Amino acid sequence: MKKCTSCQAENPDSAKFCRKCGMPFAKQEQDASAPGFTPDSNEQSETQPEAGLTANAGVPNNPSPSLPQPVSNPVEQSGQPDLISGAYPMPVPGAQLPQNIDSQSPLGQPSPDTRNSTGQPTQSFPQAQPTQPNQPPFQQPMSGAGPGMVPIQQSVPTQSRLFFNWMLAALKKPSLRMIKPAWYACVPIFVEAMIISLLVTIWESRTVSAVSNALSPVTSMLGYSSSSASTGSSGNFGFFFRGFIAVAFVLYVMTLSIFIGKKIYGDPDGFRQVHDAFAQIILPFAILHLVLVLLSLIGGSVMAAVIFLISVSIMSAVPSYLIATSRNTRKLDSFWLWLIFLVAAFLIFLLVMIIFISIAGAAFISAIFSLV
Repeated sequence: MKKCTSCQAENPDSAKFCRKCGMPFAKQEQDASAPGFTPDSNEQSETQPEAGLTANAGVPNNPSPSLPQPVSNPVEQSGQPDLISGAYPMPVPGAQLPQNIDSQSPLGQPSPDTRNSTGQPTQSFPQAQPTQPNQPPFQQPMSGAGPGMVPIQQSVPTQSRLFFNWMLAALKKPSLRMIKPAWYACVPIFVEAMIISLLVTIWESRTVSAVSNALSPVTSMLGYSSSSASTGSSGNFGFFFRGFIAVAFVLYVMTLSIFIGKKIYGDPDGFRQVHDAFAQIILPFAILHLVLVLLSLIGGSVMAAVIFLISVSIMSAVPSYLIATSRNTRKLDSFWLWLIFLVAAFLIFLLVMIIFISIAGAAFISAIFSLV
């Protein structure tokens, strides 16, 4: 019987391999022929490392510092990601976590690395409140601003500056559409009515004064005396006020006629858009008539009257211009719609002029009799 030197199992003499461990007998014979070999040496060499590992299981080995040692990778051993393997070092007992806000996430919570390294339940931290910089005195929000609303800063240019800028833009481009407050368009119309009334009052006063001076010899012979200066000034003011109301009424009748004409064309513009467009075109005429007032005060009443009549004839064509530039949404041709507007506007202005002449004529006659 052959005895295996590896596992000490008995095998037949003709066996070439051990039936228990499978080791070939030829190799065992070569090892046995080597000097110093004993059957028990292999068994002792195998049992000694096991005994050494058992005896030194609780004591860490101190390898030689001169030899490089392999570093164990927890990820390779466990086959799991870093967050699950638990291979991160535990915090040192008694150590305090940093309280710096910069080490936290933008929302004021601990970063994921800090939560995973501690291995403890997440602890809620107070939310970091953003600091508001000090605002300079001229940027303080206005009183009455509601919560969640952006504070409204006061505009640097005043309303007068904005109105002046609008006037310049309207003088350069009278037909330009601009977004502005509604009262901007009322100013040129009322100022135009005031200037025309003042201009007519000046001419009326000059005419009455010339007639009074021409008839003074006749009135003195008949025993009539002229009225005092206070009576004349009060009459002029009444004439100016009535003239202002009449001219403003005529201008707004023109605006209404333009609005009616746009509706004949089917234009979608409302009364405010028509009012704004008419006021921007009236503005150059108002400045021209103001120059005529100054010309009348220095003695050029005749020249001022001629220029005034020419400007009034041009102003009468403004409604036709605004209607001609309207958008036609009707099936009828624009020319026929324009003729319909002219007929309607003629009837409206005929009625208005009858009323205006009756009021102005009565005021003029009463002013003459009050001054004579």
